[in-house]
Amino acid sequence: MRILCILIISVLFNSCNEKLKNEAKLTDDKNLLGNWYSVKNNHYFEYFFENSKMYVFSTSSLDLFEYDYYIKNDSIFNSILLPSGKNGEYKFHSIIIDNDGSRLKLSTRTLERMVDSTETIDKFLNEKIDYDDLKKRVLSRERKFSNLIKKE
Repeated sequence: MRILCILIISVLFNSCNEKLKNEAKLTDDKNLLGNWYSVKNNHYFEYFFENSKMYVFSTSSLDLFEYDYYIKNDSIFNSILLPSGKNGEYKFHSIIIDNDGSRLKLSTRTLERMVDSTETIDKFLNEKIDYDDLKKRVLSRERKFSNLIKKE
């Protein structure tokens, strides 16, 4: 009986440990950092995540929004940077469902990692390109994805 109890406890401990490892993989900042894009309801967005900052370029408004963010458990919370330079209140943004480093599946949308793209948000932030170049490249990528969606 004692051996059975030890065996059951051991199995439960290992399964809990495995669950914690999977949750850590989902929310690992290294898997989140970098340039991403998403298409939702025929709207194209580009994202850039760095340490505690998230930037979102919306092709609908042609604006780049800056947020502070943090991850708690499996959820992203963000706070938009206000024109005054102060942060607004942190609010729930989305649940991280899966993150394998190339695809970030959130409860609200799926982001795909941008590979081999130039003139991305990080280049603008590091002053390697100006805002007009960023806007042109984002709109060009949006047209490319719009054409792919129409063909499907």
